[in-house]
Amino acid sequence: MSSEIAPDAETVSIGESVRSVWLVIFMAVATSALRIAIGAANWITLWYLYGRATVAHDHLRIIKIKPQLVVSNGDVLRGIGFYHYLVGVAIWLPLAFGLMLLIYYTLLPTRHREVLQRREQNQSVRGVAIIWILALFFLVTGLLPIWPALAVAAASLAAALIWARRIPYDGGTPGSTEAIN
Repeated sequence: MSSEIAPDAETVSIGESVRSVWLVIFMAVATSALRIAIGAANWITLWYLYGRATVAHDHLRIIKIKPQLVVSNGDVLRGIGFYHYLVGVAIWLPLAFGLMLLIYYTLLPTRHREVLQRREQNQSVRGVAIIWILALFFLVTGLLPIWPALAVAAASLAAALIWARRIPYDGGTPGSTEAIN
């Protein structure tokens, strides 16, 4: 009786691990792409309004986004928020989607993709993954300056990919070739 329960619990554990890894990868890519898109939208909006030479000469940057865009020279850009939003979304969605597809098809183990494609009734994730993605959300999107934020996202992505390679899919030892392929 216990031998029937063990493989089922092992399958649930593998599925839970795989979904947890993919959730961390998704959040690392989505938040870092959002941060890049906001920075790019800031520059594009300033170049559109002031010109590239003025932005470079006066060292202009957007210092506040909500409720109105505020430039470092004290100007408040009323009515330009929707333009800024559209530019940011136009950069963010293709960048995030493209990076996730690239990671999914090139960096994840084949067995990981197979487990992700299966539909199961129990779609749970590990608690450590929930805490990890919450930390990523707050650290990458706003608490850290851009380069440390992107470093945290890259480190999280690398750790999640290592975690994905260490999942014993066939009951083998973590990291063994038969467990990965």
